Amino acid sequence: MAGDIGDLLGTPKRRPKKNLARQLADTTPDPLEGVEYTGDFAGDSLLELDAVHSAFRERAAREQDRLTDAMDSQYWLCLCFKDSAAVLAFLRAAGLERLGDKYLDGHKVAQALGIDMTGEAALRAQRSRSGKARR
Repeated sequence: MAGDIGDLLGTPKRRPKKNLARQLADTTPDPLEGVEYTGDFAGDSLLELDAVHSAFRERAAREQDRLTDAMDSQYWLCLCFKDSAAVLAFLRAAGLERLGDKYLDGHKVAQALGIDMTGEAALRAQRSRSGKARR
C-alpha cells in the first residue's frame, strides 16, 4: 500500500508549527535597524550595544505588562455553592448551562443575561465600579 495511515484514512496532515524562536524572530523588530554607523569601530560598537540594550529593556517591559495582564485577578470572578447540584441548578435557572459548568466566558454570560458589554455601556460600568472600594 502506498501512503501513510493519514492518507488511507483521509485524515488531514497537520502542518508543523513554527518553533518559539522563529515566531519571536518574525515579530521582534531588528534592534540595529535604526543605528546610523559612523565608520568608527569603537563608536559604532557602543551604538550597537546601546541599541541592543534598549531593545532588551523594552522587551522586558512588554513581558512584565504581559505577565501583569495574565496574572491580574481583576478580570475574573468566582462563585461558590454548597455542592455541584446547586451549581447546576443555578446555571439552569440563569439559562447558562449551555455555556459550561465551571469556566464561562464572561462576555457570553453577559450576552445571555442581556447585558451590553460593548462600547460606552462597558465604559460606564467600569467607571462606576472604579469608584467603589475594593475588598
